Amino acid sequence: MERLWFKEDKYKTKRFVFDAKAIATPKEKAKSEQVQNPTHTESLSTFIYIHARAASRLTSGSLRPSILVQAVNIQRKTNPHMSYNSMGNLFWYAFVAHDYNSVESTEIKLRGLVAILREAVAKIDSDGRILQGHEGFTTRIKYFYQKTVAMVFKNPEIFCFTCWLTFGFDEIDFGWGKPIWVGLMGEGGSCRNLIVLQNTTTVNGIEAWMTLDENIMSTLEQDPEFLAFATLSPSVLIQ
Repeated sequence: MERLWFKEDKYKTKRFVFDAKAIATPKEKAKSEQVQNPTHTESLSTFIYIHARAASRLTSGSLRPSILVQAVNIQRKTNPHMSYNSMGNLFWYAFVAHDYNSVESTEIKLRGLVAILREAVAKIDSDGRILQGHEGFTTRIKYFYQKTVAMVFKNPEIFCFTCWLTFGFDEIDFGWGKPIWVGLMGEGGSCRNLIVLQNTTTVNGIEAWMTLDENIMSTLEQDPEFLAFATLSPSVLIQ
């Protein structure tokens, strides 16, 4: 498990900002018969994944398989629902594998990946009950073990995504008023590829705090198609 999910290497964490227009374009391209209303999280996560994976291949020169892993908050998926104010992390992973040898356009890849991601998350919605009761923890461990065994022989590159858009961090008031900006501190999630989606200071924007292998990050920063939508570290006062 540790060897698959974590890799001792040099990583860089950088903040990319997507404004409302930049989010709307991938979202529109991600629409399909299977998913007619892709969410911001679905469309942006798959868009970032496609370009991060492409950067990885340019860096390594190999067609190593890769997997998009989406963390899903299941506190509101149990029956009955847990309290909104309950403490602690309770999440599940949705795994998305795609044909890494395909030469499809970005638009077609977006449609396919969003449809697979929606299906993977929907399965978690229906299986949330298996975590409950005395056997919940054991079931969770068995699930991860099965996934790991299935992946370890393929030795895939994993890109983890987590969405903080609905956590309400920008509403927290410790007595000095609400924050003008909330960000991650330091190298978030070192030793693995991790992307955290967070709100911007404006209503409709999204920040992607991306921790990637430094070589992948360097290549991604030179990707014109990616930079047509993502702005690297703009001032928080003008977002």
